Order: sequence, then structure tokens, then C-alpha cells
Amino acid sequence: MILGLIFAVAGLIVLAFAADHFVAGAARLAVFYNVSPVVIGAVLIGFGTSAPEMVVSGIAAGQGDLDIGVGNIIGSNVANISLVLAAAAAVRTIPVARRRCGERCRSRSPRCWCSHCWCKVGSPASRAVCSLP
Repeated sequence: MILGLIFAVAGLIVLAFAADHFVAGAARLAVFYNVSPVVIGAVLIGFGTSAPEMVVSGIAAGQGDLDIGVGNIIGSNVANISLVLAAAAAVRTIPVARRRCGERCRSRSPRCWCSHCWCKVGSPASRAVCSLP
């Protein structure tokens, strides 16, 4: 129990140290190759953060547990998108285009989903509810 706790703390310390050096190395590569830091961030940092999921999915696939690999990929993407969007929203408001629901409904199919209702376009419900501003 104590040995496991020591390894966990040591692993977190090494992780923090290695992450700082990984980011610094990526920044040095961007300067050396005269590449935009956004490109380096998207490629190298993206690969570095996805490597654990790739390893787990590869091990699971090698053992015949394909469900674990697929679940890991889907869960990782959902978590990454949600956390990044939440962090961005915490720092700054995210503008969302506001259009009338009725306009969206008329531009798509005879039935459409809007934030106010599920209705058939042209029905009394769509005229009463979906045309709200």
C-alpha cells in the first residue's frame, strides 16, 4: 500500500517534469523549423496526449478486446472535446449565432428539431412555438 503510494507520487512528479520538457521541446522545434506553433501544437502535442489512448487501444486489440479499444477512443474524444470547450467557456464567452427556429426548420426537411420543439413545419405547433425569436 505504502509502496504503491510512493510510486504514484513519484510518477506524478516525473509526469509534471516530462510534460514541461515535452512542451519546451515542441516550442524549440517550431522555432528551429520555422513552423507555426499552432501546427507544432496540433501535431506533436496532440500526438503526445493521444499516445496513452493508442497504447491502451493497441493492447486491448492485441488481447482481442476490441470493445475496450473502441470505448477508449470514443470516451477520450468526448472527454477531450468537453473539457476543452468547458475550459474555453470558463475563460471567455463563446458566441453562438442566434437564428429563429422557424428559419432553420424551413431550410431543412419537412420535420426538424429545434431547441423549442419537435414539429412538422407548417403545423400549428411550428407556427406557434418554432417561430419564437
